[in-house]
Amino acid sequence: DGGHCGGRLLLESAPGTGTRVILSMPLTASVVQALLVRSAGHLYAVPVSYLDRTDRIQEASVTTTDGKATLATGDGPVDLFFLEERVGIEDPPARPAGRPALLYPAGGRTVALVVDEILGRKEILVKPLRPPLDGLRSYEGAALLQDGTLALVLDPVSLVSI
Repeated sequence: DGGHCGGRLLLESAPGTGTRVILSMPLTASVVQALLVRSAGHLYAVPVSYLDRTDRIQEASVTTTDGKATLATGDGPVDLFFLEERVGIEDPPARPAGRPALLYPAGGRTVALVVDEILGRKEILVKPLRPPLDGLRSYEGAALLQDGTLALVLDPVSLVSI
């Protein structure tokens, strides 16, 4: 039994022939490359397939009009969102200066999602959320990391369009 992910691991060994390892995973799980990020003390994973690049926010590049923040980039202005606000954490965000941001296309425009910290890139096994959590459009699922930590896997496009 493959443990947490419901797969199977089969080892076959024959003297002089070698060892064959067969790993079968359920179709409900997928392995993706993701950036692990932290925001307001919580751990999240963002599939790298969504992302164009990462950047660090410079205070001079941010303007706020009617409560909406915009980041000036070499490719023009992009809408600025704070991950902690988008996932419903009530505390107002810290100033964006110095914080990292994930830049990616969403709804025909480029957006920047500000996080507290980018922890690195990992290959993760994503399991879909089960009812009633499967109705949350901002999440693609959850991943159990090697150290036993659970990371919610974000759908960054849905996250900035809700």
